[in-house]
Amino acid sequence: MTDAEKIIDQIEQKIGQSEGHGEELKKEIQSDVRAVDDYIDRRIEQLGNQIRSEVAQSMEAYREEMVELNGCLRMYIIYTWAGIASVVIFYLVRSVLM
Repeated sequence: MTDAEKIIDQIEQKIGQSEGHGEELKKEIQSDVRAVDDYIDRRIEQLGNQIRSEVAQSMEAYREEMVELNGCLRMYIIYTWAGIASVVIFYLVRSVLM
């Protein structure tokens, strides 16, 4: 049973006991409702922090992958231009020698 379920059970028990007891029990119930509200707020904050952390980790992994791919792309560009340059040099040398 979660904390929220325990608090809700307490509220239901107090509502059952509240008939004919007036303001004091009403204040206790309001206090319990605030406790549930505080629990919900804390849980939402925890989940928000967890999601932010997971997104940050995911984005960091994605960034690292993009940096690696960028390095590969640079090497492909260098190899392509080196290949083009070697073909041009080959034909220039061939034309000079002929």
